[in-house]
Amino acid sequence: GDTYGYRTQAEIEEWMKRCPIVRHRNYLLKNEIAAADAIEMLESNIQKQIDEAVEFAKDSAYTDQGEIYTDVYA
Repeated sequence: GDTYGYRTQAEIEEWMKRCPIVRHRNYLLKNEIAAADAIEMLESNIQKQIDEAVEFAKDSAYTDQGEIYTDVYA
């Protein structure tokens, strides 16, 4: 099959099935710890925060090269 770096597509798909977020979501639903609509609302809120952070980063100016080593100690 196709390879991506050191992994085959099959390996990537197998690990995607083991996603801890999906597994925990399923655990919460299966054990009736949280309702699906509550989880969806939470996920929507999280995605909104991620989208806002990405837009903020895209809209931000690059740091001046003279500032790269400010407050960096070696």
